Amino acid sequence: MPEPDHITSQQNPFASAQAGLKQYLQSKETELMPTDFLGKQATVEDLIREVSRIRIVVTDAVEEGVQSAMKAMKQGRHAAEDAIDDARHTIKQKPFQAMGIVFGAGVLAGGIIAWLVTRRR
Repeated sequence: MPEPDHITSQQNPFASAQAGLKQYLQSKETELMPTDFLGKQATVEDLIREVSRIRIVVTDAVEEGVQSAMKAMKQGRHAAEDAIDDARHTIKQKPFQAMGIVFGAGVLAGGIIAWLVTRRR
């Protein structure tokens, strides 16, 4: 998008970023789909080859994303299992403290519920 004449590059702090992005996209266009191979126009075979290459790149990116999500899910599950095991161990070691915490949480939850019910009226 061309800049209006009255806006200088000092007034538009994104001018250099826009120029860099435009240059990057132009370089990617030539990398992705060259239209001139030694002076000849791109053929249907060239287009099919390029689409196939892009499909492989997209497929690889999706597979990498799925693997990353699966790894994060496994790590989350292991962290949750570790937290549950730690809680069980702590409850066995300090049962009265655990009962006090549960009692306090119940009183707090009951107080919040009672406050919400009386507030609505």
